[in-house]
Amino acid sequence: MRKLKLLKYYFLLSFLFICHLYTPAQANECPKDFIENKKPAIPFVPFPMKDPDTGKPLLPEDKITIEDRDGKKYEIKAIDFFNNVNSMEYSLSQWGYSLRDTEGSYNLSTLDICAKLLDKQKDIIEKELRKDPANKILSYDEWMKNIEAALDAYKVAIPSLEDLAKYGNDAKFDDFITTVKAFDVPRPVFKKVELKSFNKEKNWSFEKGQKSKFFIGGHAGYKIAASKVEVDALADAGLDGAVLGVWEGQIANAYAKAKSPATQKGSLDINASVFGKTLYVFKEELKNDNYKDEKMLFNTPVSLEHSVRFVIGPIPVRVAVGLRGNNFMRWGVELVPLQIQTYLQHYAGIDAYASAAVDAFIAGAGARGRLILVALDTRVTAGALVEFNDVPELKLELVGTTELNTLQGDISLFVYAYVPTWKFWKAFFERKEWSTTLWSSPGYVLKGNIFDYSATLSPTGFRAKGDLSVSDVAEQLEIDRNLQRENKITDLENKTQEKLNETFNAIVNDLKSENNLKIFKNEVFYSESEKSIEKIVGDYLTELEKWSGQNI
Repeated sequence: MRKLKLLKYYFLLSFLFICHLYTPAQANECPKDFIENKKPAIPFVPFPMKDPDTGKPLLPEDKITIEDRDGKKYEIKAIDFFNNVNSMEYSLSQWGYSLRDTEGSYNLSTLDICAKLLDKQKDIIEKELRKDPANKILSYDEWMKNIEAALDAYKVAIPSLEDLAKYGNDAKFDDFITTVKAFDVPRPVFKKVELKSFNKEKNWSFEKGQKSKFFIGGHAGYKIAASKVEVDALADAGLDGAVLGVWEGQIANAYAKAKSPATQKGSLDINASVFGKTLYVFKEELKNDNYKDEKMLFNTPVSLEHSVRFVIGPIPVRVAVGLRGNNFMRWGVELVPLQIQTYLQHYAGIDAYASAAVDAFIAGAGARGRLILVALDTRVTAGALVEFNDVPELKLELVGTTELNTLQGDISLFVYAYVPTWKFWKAFFERKEWSTTLWSSPGYVLKGNIFDYSATLSPTGFRAKGDLSVSDVAEQLEIDRNLQRENKITDLENKTQEKLNETFNAIVNDLKSENNLKIFKNEVFYSESEKSIEKIVGDYLTELEKWSGQNI
């Protein structure tokens, strides 16, 4: 069974009683002392004598348990409880309210405020306040008299100049002045020129012959990028060729990238191919800081043949032209932090050959001579490292050498035929021969350095030596000029900082002298005393303003 609170029941009964209470004395003073919030009456619907939870009817003598707001429980007969509730519901319905309202609160009437009573209370309060001497309002002359008396009292307490002089000679003089924080001379921050990064690239290439006949071209190069924390290198080499216009393409090509371990792990990236077909691929991140290895990128025989038709003299000829020889490439590297040493070597010994044949029974064909297409042994090496001596230095070295012999020799084709003749001593047949030269040349020979370059870069200068090109010399002069200019600016800035420090030290030493220190302390003491007096007087005047409510 739902428990209804007894306190709510008694509270509503008391409130209805008070709402209808009438006081004649107050009515005479304030005839409208209550404002009634009465609404039109609503139909009275009594609460049935049922259990609110189960809806089961209750007998008049049944006991129900109720609980007040303090948690105390009481038992009451059902007939008494519902009689009281329905009586209350009837009274509320006559005023337009109901216990079934969802709001649960009722403002039946409001006490009106009597203006006459409030005015009387105000007069009584003001009269009582005037009787207290502490609340007496002073006149202007009385205020000024009090202020002058206070100022005279403060003037008596102000020390004289004689007193101040006596304090100045006292051993406890420091007790009377504010502690001044020691002056800290700015420390000069000397700068230095940082080690710059440096990139260098050296390349070599050649092209010989004619693509419509015999052609050979090659290249080799190195590129290095170095800084004070890491070194990157890229080496590449290759050969291209062409034969009688029937074939043109890449004979061999390779590149190798290496990165020294630094802020990140080192890495390798290698790729090599022959006749356009990839033969070697290697790409990985190094697991150790130190790495050293040599790799044979490829070592393959060269074999290539193509057919072409010629007309030599009056006879059509089938010609087979090809390349044959050896071809290999080797690469080596050594990587350590801040250092790299690497090389790439390419060797090729390739000849060109030709053979001819005819379809006629009475004719024949052949080829003569030998053509060295290319005999090549090229090696490019590179090294870069960072050394830390008095100043860090970045050192580079790029060297390339080659032994090249290309398109040396000759190749010719010939055809022959036996034709009828009246020369009986030749059995009435005579041999006729025709020939054509495919290539004839003393060749091109190169032996020695293809590039030789070394350089040292430091924060103070740049030096390069070797087989320097015009661009190398111009680059050296430009880098060195910029470094010298930056060093001069930095040196001037450091000297300025040093001079500034000396000036501040001189000022501090002068201020710390005995005479200046005494003057400084006296000035501080007088200044602090004056500020203290001004503050005391100001605080007093502010307090007087609060009392009087006037600006003084």
